[in-house]
Amino acid sequence: SRPLPLKASRRVLPVLRRFPETSPLVYIFNKVFAERRTPFVDLYAGRDRLAVDIAADFARLLTEPPMKFLIVGNRPDLERLSRALADLPGPPINQVFSQQDYLEILPPGVSKGVALREMSRIVRIPPARVVAVGDAMNDLTMLQTAGLGVAVEGSPPELLEAAGTTCPPPEQEGVRVLIERLFLTRDRAGAVSPARIGLRKGGVGMAKAAGAGKAAPARAGRWTIPPRGGHMDKRTGVYLQNMTGHEVDERMKKNDILLVPLGATEAHGAHAPLGEDVFLVCRMAEEVAARTGCTVAQPVWYGSHPYHHLGMPGTVVIPEEIFTGYVRAMIAGFWNMGFRKQILLNGHGQEYVIPTAMHQFAKRYRVPSLLLLVNWYHPIRDHFKLTSEGGTYETPFIHADEVETSWSLALFPELLDMKYAPDNKVVGFLPGDHVDKAGNLLNRPINWYSQVGAGPIEVKAYIEGVVGRSSIARAEKAVGGVPQLLDYLERLVTDVHKAFPPGKLPPVEMVTERDPKELQAVLKGPRKGGKSIYSLGYPP
Repeated sequence: SRPLPLKASRRVLPVLRRFPETSPLVYIFNKVFAERRTPFVDLYAGRDRLAVDIAADFARLLTEPPMKFLIVGNRPDLERLSRALADLPGPPINQVFSQQDYLEILPPGVSKGVALREMSRIVRIPPARVVAVGDAMNDLTMLQTAGLGVAVEGSPPELLEAAGTTCPPPEQEGVRVLIERLFLTRDRAGAVSPARIGLRKGGVGMAKAAGAGKAAPARAGRWTIPPRGGHMDKRTGVYLQNMTGHEVDERMKKNDILLVPLGATEAHGAHAPLGEDVFLVCRMAEEVAARTGCTVAQPVWYGSHPYHHLGMPGTVVIPEEIFTGYVRAMIAGFWNMGFRKQILLNGHGQEYVIPTAMHQFAKRYRVPSLLLLVNWYHPIRDHFKLTSEGGTYETPFIHADEVETSWSLALFPELLDMKYAPDNKVVGFLPGDHVDKAGNLLNRPINWYSQVGAGPIEVKAYIEGVVGRSSIARAEKAVGGVPQLLDYLERLVTDVHKAFPPGKLPPVEMVTERDPKELQAVLKGPRKGGKSIYSLGYPP
């Protein structure tokens, strides 16, 4: 209950008098005062069901520090008043538009975000584990502070932009709907039971906004943020290994495209799971498969790593020749069962190794196929711009840092514990404009993986498992990019499906020098009286 300093209160009075078309009110102790009764004062009193006392002169009334000022008026008049307050010399005035026609002047440092942090401290629940729901601009800092900020449908655009998702208004039982989505789960019979972990289910979701490739929260979005997830051990028609043989056959009749998530087991700091790279691409693939009807392979949990990862506890390094052989064998096995259009979705810094496996498979077998590699960060490069460039992030994307942790908070917040999020200083031995960082998103001359010795090894400089500042990560920093990426992946699957419907492949005569007659039996496959791909050679 920190009051507005008396000196600051008296500073604003002359400015308020310059705008007689507005109606100021002041809160002192448990009473609300206005200097005169106006339609705006009556509107406020009726809307908020408050008794407003009329005082002749605020200057005489202010013998004690007030709690706040609230000015009611038409929005253009309030905006002019707000600019005048901002131009006052001295310490900045803490002001916020709490409604379209309300401007509040608050004590310095007072906001709902600060209140949420204080409440979290008292009840010992980290803000990252809190869901906050708001419908007015004075809720903005609260939504930004919470682990998941939820804007009520119809909220101001700025609030919708900052929120992670939306919920219906009170008259449509929006909070009940939100609780069911976040914290309850239904079985196939429709029975409701508590979810095992909070913040597991998403809200209404996000939709792509027009203009500049940016994405903004929608009132009834196409994607659920955070995604519902949890498909890996369930028979939900998403993962290949969870389906019966009959289910696989029926699915391939409609869509024979396979998404293959590739990740790693790697140290990602005390706050994040070792499988972070896997969970990122799996959540993405699950959402796209549910929308398009394609299938997802269970992920690759162990990956290839560059030299500077060696020695990190928690990081399992698979040698390149073993990893590429494993990927080749997977591609061959999936091809043999009928998934001859495969999209490899990579979530780890091994993008320089995977294409080798793809081309080795192609050279070994020379069969018609469509193999595509998508490193999840490449379709949305502009999303990773820094705040200095008009973007979202304070620091560039490297590893387990602000960027990667923000995406994890947006996609699987239930697996993180932000109270343990560490920070460290990024170290390099050359001027910063030579060697790129993760994903080569900065367009520097030397790719991040095209160097050895330009920076330290992780076990010496980044033993925390983080390269950068994970503590400043926030889900809302990523929620603009999530639907943008999912939209792209959906479009990619749809375009492949249109170009090559089920059973169709790139023309044999255009993609291989093998004799079409030689390939006939292999393309037919063993279940239809033909031969397996391994009749052309083994191992892959």
